[in-house]
Amino acid sequence: MILKNSLRQRPSRTVNTEHILQLTLILIMISLICCLCVSCGKDDPVSPEPEPETSFEWTIAPPQDHGFDPALLETLTDRVSTGALGRITSVLIVRNGYLVYEEYFRGNDRYDLVEIYSCTKSISSALIGIAIDDGHISAVDTRLFDYLDGYTLFPPNRNDSLYREALTLEHLLTMTAGFSWDESSVPYGSEDNSYNQMVASDDYIQYTLNRPIISEPGTSFEYNTGLSGLMAVVLENSTGQRVDRYAREKLFSRIGIDTCVWRITPTGVPMTGNGINLRPRDMAKFGWLYSRNGVWNGETIVPGEWVQASHQPRVAVPDGRSYGYQWWLAPATDDEGNPYYIPYALGYGGQHIIVPPGTDAVIVVTADDDQDVAEHHIDDIVELIGQAFTP
Repeated sequence: MILKNSLRQRPSRTVNTEHILQLTLILIMISLICCLCVSCGKDDPVSPEPEPETSFEWTIAPPQDHGFDPALLETLTDRVSTGALGRITSVLIVRNGYLVYEEYFRGNDRYDLVEIYSCTKSISSALIGIAIDDGHISAVDTRLFDYLDGYTLFPPNRNDSLYREALTLEHLLTMTAGFSWDESSVPYGSEDNSYNQMVASDDYIQYTLNRPIISEPGTSFEYNTGLSGLMAVVLENSTGQRVDRYAREKLFSRIGIDTCVWRITPTGVPMTGNGINLRPRDMAKFGWLYSRNGVWNGETIVPGEWVQASHQPRVAVPDGRSYGYQWWLAPATDDEGNPYYIPYALGYGGQHIIVPPGTDAVIVVTADDDQDVAEHHIDDIVELIGQAFTP
């Protein structure tokens, strides 16, 4: 395995945890992919849990039957159990449609719901793709404000009306809307963080829309959870259903996710930027759906074109990664020098859904760690998984 870049560089601690953690995935995931490819805020109320509609559970299979050394996976278990790899609460590996590794830590078990934070963004993006396929939304280049009825779209004393008129759904999906927003350079615990300012407001959607647009839409990336929160309004206004109900009907119930709890804003809007709670096994189901190009048991749930479009680099991120439609993309190079991207959903505190392309594998890691990335050790975890693979 050839490591192409260094993941060990740690940015300043003034950068928030979620963005530091994203940097650590790139090189270790390159190493894992090379191996695998050989063989092939405030306390908000929550919405009610959906009623069970379908039954699906993972079939558990011996890891050695799907290319993993059980002894080396046991090493991973031992290291996580000691706390040496941070406050990890679960690690799951799916390969070839089987659950080949599943361990829980720190008193957690398979029934515990996990606040997946910004992994929610990737799920909400899937709902946008479904809504487009259903004909509720015309396309990603549609005018964003056409789906935001009921809000003040042109606040007084703003000189950005031309930029606002130009906003499209794609600008939302790619974090390139141009709003003045700082969720990256200051910690989430700081009152100067734009996300904290949003959740201190009475109306998260209007707060986001009230921010000035300071750069031309489509020209620069700025991570903005408030912007992702607008997807809830877009989906409700286009489909006629509140987003949590639409998600249940069109996505969760169709892939065997029976329990999903959403955080709700003070104005009653489900939080599509960071509000979902899921069990780790269900996180793996969503990852597996995307690894199969949106198909579940022969039925298309998310259009394959949307899955592929979401995993294409749409905008460069200053740290060297790219961003698709609410998915992070880590650049990688295979053994023959061909570039590709590793898509992953990432949430604050150590939540991951990693979908290595061409491997028939999904990796889920959850944690309750809100400290510096050195205490997450996601790179060490993925490296151990890569070492356990035996092509």
